[in-house]
Amino acid sequence: MKETNFDMVFDSQRIFRILLDAFARPAKINEIKDLKIMPPLNISKASLGILFTLLDLEVGFCVWCPDEQKKEKIEKYIMLNTESIPKNLESADFILVLEDSPDLKKIKKGSLDFFWTVAGGRGGQKPRQYWITI
Repeated sequence: MKETNFDMVFDSQRIFRILLDAFARPAKINEIKDLKIMPPLNISKASLGILFTLLDLEVGFCVWCPDEQKKEKIEKYIMLNTESIPKNLESADFILVLEDSPDLKKIKKGSLDFFWTVAGGRGGQKPRQYWITI
């Protein structure tokens, strides 16, 4: 279902500012509230608001969930609202973890010597790997 209550300009700007504040002040508790979206399967509105803000055609995501039907439903919902493409765990830029954590050895990582490169990726490509756990 396409979200009509999420304003891609104003809601995304508000959420992005909250995220920047959270990274700049790690001890401060920030809340993402007043989202009027209707997520499937009782997924956190804040988690999906963050994904709506950060995902686009160039950024891939992975939904980590052992229930294949639930995973597909959430992937379709995210794809419809962000135009992002689901990827496997090894190549995803963002991971939405719904249940037990995935094997951390499989996720995309950078290196300490060349932190701007992605392990197994092209040189100069900045690593992007974020988890949203609900």
